[in-house]
Amino acid sequence: MVTTVPSQLRTRLDADACPASQLVVLYQERWEIKIGNDELKTHQLDRLVHLRSRTPCGVLQGLYGVLLAYNAVRYSMHEAALAVDIDPQRLSFIHALRVLRETAPLMRAAPAARLPTLYAGMIAHIAQGRLPLRDHRINPRVVKKKMSNPSHLRTCFPKKRPEHCHPPQPQTAFEQAVVILK
Repeated sequence: MVTTVPSQLRTRLDADACPASQLVVLYQERWEIKIGNDELKTHQLDRLVHLRSRTPCGVLQGLYGVLLAYNAVRYSMHEAALAVDIDPQRLSFIHALRVLRETAPLMRAAPAARLPTLYAGMIAHIAQGRLPLRDHRINPRVVKKKMSNPSHLRTCFPKKRPEHCHPPQPQTAFEQAVVILK
């Protein structure tokens, strides 16, 4: 059996097309995906039963609805960030979600002529929910709570203790602190 390497992987392995320094910086961005998953699971789906349908087709429809709603919140945050010229990652998802939940009934009841004004106000209100900068953070590799006692957790990472809560933060940007050995 002959296996071929996918073209995306080939370009990632090509040092000229994708330098290691760029890959290291992108690796740090993986946390943005984890934050997005947390936003969706913890904040948007603020209930015990997430997908209530009893049929596969209904579950799929419910999942599409959840993802569409998440993208609608993120799109509104993008519009708000563009309006005030900041990075969308600096806006609070929770704040935007609350603003949208409060504004939706008003927009449904409003006459069509008022919708552009209400939308502009909603976008301006979302833009007010700013987060502090997240640059230059580190967290120790510890286990928050041991759910079970597998041997690899005992040997790899210690249990989280009070001294792990506020580690000293780096003073330089991540990409400037990385040294690539050849």
